Amino acid sequence: MVKKLLIGIIGLLLLSLIITIALVSKDSVEPMVNESDLRRDNLRLDHIKIVATQVQGYWDKHTKLPSTLGDLVDRYDYQELPKDPRYTTDYEYHMTGDQKYQICAIFSIETPRRKDDISKSGFWFHKADHYCFDFVVAQHLPPTPNEKLSEELNKKEPE
Repeated sequence: MVKKLLIGIIGLLLLSLIITIALVSKDSVEPMVNESDLRRDNLRLDHIKIVATQVQGYWDKHTKLPSTLGDLVDRYDYQELPKDPRYTTDYEYHMTGDQKYQICAIFSIETPRRKDDISKSGFWFHKADHYCFDFVVAQHLPPTPNEKLSEELNKKEPE
């Protein structure tokens, strides 16, 4: 009788452990993310937004897109453009139309999914590896993940 009771208790403990593991694994949608890769990818997004803003400034001044990103430095008051934080290379730039262009980078990881974020469907979503963002002149650019974080921190600070 004690043996049956002990087996029953062990069975209940195992069942509760299995349920707990199932619930915990359900909440963790994405695998562990390397923080340095995430920081570099977020910095790449900030850089891409800076370059897109500079391309817009060039358009505003010349009513045409630059042929290359070098045109921004040579003719538009920028001493240098941001470079990839890991590879220290320039970002790719491609004109795809009279008012359309792409800026590309090599990302370490896919945009991580968070419960409170819709980044998978947002503008700054990217896959791991080579990825290009499509831009149109005078396009409103949503905040990058770093800008969102800064906004959230500023809201939490007491005045």
